[in-house]
Amino acid sequence: MPRPDADAGRSPRDQAPAPEGPQAPGRVRPDHGYPRAFRITRRRDYQKVYDEGLRVPGRRLVLFARPRSPGEGARLGVTASRRVGGAVARNRAKRLIREAFRRHRAEFGDLDLVVNARAGAALASGHEIERELVSLVRRARAGLARREEGR
Repeated sequence: MPRPDADAGRSPRDQAPAPEGPQAPGRVRPDHGYPRAFRITRRRDYQKVYDEGLRVPGRRLVLFARPRSPGEGARLGVTASRRVGGAVARNRAKRLIREAFRRHRAEFGDLDLVVNARAGAALASGHEIERELVSLVRRARAGLARREEGR
């Protein structure tokens, strides 16, 4: 029982009332997403890239690249084994790779790319992953061009 001379403190409703009606959700801008069309999702598509593509090893990443039909744009598949670390480390590595791909997708041309994260990938900064991915894709494009000349 509160006493009449006691400090009431804050009133139980000192916060602003909740707005009425539905609220607009906070969304990622459409041009900042990673839509399904940009992803390699099927096992057979991964296998095609592994079997027919060019392997380009790097310090933190291993890239496999396979050409696509002109005008189709680049697609990305990402893998990270337990060697990369626990689930948190693997997810971080994959997130950094996807973000680097999103930023540079237009530069990558018409390629299917599968990136395998190596052990140091989760410890690298986003900038380091981005730089390495761009470098590996350039090397892959040059290698694929040489391969086409040889045919």
